[in-house]
Amino acid sequence: MKNAFLFAAALATLPFGAQAQSDQASGKTEVMTPQKLWELGRVSLDDVSENGLVLYGVSHYDTDANRGNRDLYVGEIATGELSVLRETKASEYGAFFLRGGERIGYFTGGQLWLDKVNDPTYLPVPLTEVEGGIGDAKVIELNDGRLLITFVTRVQLDQTPAERHPEAPKANYAVYDDLMYRHWDSWTDYSYNHIAYMVVDPNKTTPTGKFTDIMAGEKAHSPLPPFGGAESFDVSPDGRFIVYASKKVESGKEFALHTDSKLYLYDRETGRTSTLNGLDGYDNHPSFSPDGKWLAFVAMPEDGYESDVNQLYIVDVASAGEKRALQPVVSAEYINDFKWISSSSIIFNESTQGTQQLRRLD
Repeated sequence: MKNAFLFAAALATLPFGAQAQSDQASGKTEVMTPQKLWELGRVSLDDVSENGLVLYGVSHYDTDANRGNRDLYVGEIATGELSVLRETKASEYGAFFLRGGERIGYFTGGQLWLDKVNDPTYLPVPLTEVEGGIGDAKVIELNDGRLLITFVTRVQLDQTPAERHPEAPKANYAVYDDLMYRHWDSWTDYSYNHIAYMVVDPNKTTPTGKFTDIMAGEKAHSPLPPFGGAESFDVSPDGRFIVYASKKVESGKEFALHTDSKLYLYDRETGRTSTLNGLDGYDNHPSFSPDGKWLAFVAMPEDGYESDVNQLYIVDVASAGEKRALQPVVSAEYINDFKWISSSSIIFNESTQGTQQLRRLD
């Protein structure tokens, strides 16, 4: 039945599937072209519910319009039955089931919306109206049914040239007096990546834009530019703690010379932030265990060495701030990624001897 469902989901992505079957029956051979490849739907999984429903998205691209669109589908594992949740001109992403599997949250246009499964008469309801939109969000359903949304927001803390020199409003120029005005392919826009959170009630129909910036006033980035994303922060299962990676230095020159990012633990109950024990190079990709007692992360030992060896470390959350020597949990050539599968087991991806390996650590 699982294979039947996967096959049905694959067919849902092929707008020319019926024509191809007809051509095959008549003995006609259809040539695969770049245009045909672009007609293929790109399938990606969003979530699986406890009652056997699969929530996934299918992206289609219009080469003439030079744009793509992603729609959400719901599949029933037991029967293989598929249904379209929403077909709109806007893309839906980051979808997830709420407790019970009858309601769904998803992001579109940078805001969180609420929808219902198998209820075409229900009109989706916006839950947020955050200025500038929500990016790289992680959502946890709290015990009281409210949703904790942790996300990345852009905060301008440096003056733009026009703000520095209002006497020349029509001049087109830039002012650089420190390093890191460009990082790889990204130029500074006088703003910083900050981690923020908000709590919303899915039972209320009035959207909210109120959120808390847990790095308020800090000229520091999290995620780290230019390639950092949602892997740079995590939320404890109970929603109390938010851990994030950042490089908090005094100047752009220091940012350019050093790779010593740290992990910071924010307590939502007290509003306090503490620095966790780590290594001298990049500390990144923090992840809480399912029981919230352990914190895994990858780190590099040497400061200033951007291509250092990435190793996996696990610390007890209760004592994570204590200064002590840390040892990697496995002897690996290079750790790319990892995922908790239980509170005592991790699957990790290791680069070794020119290959990519998946390994399990218990």
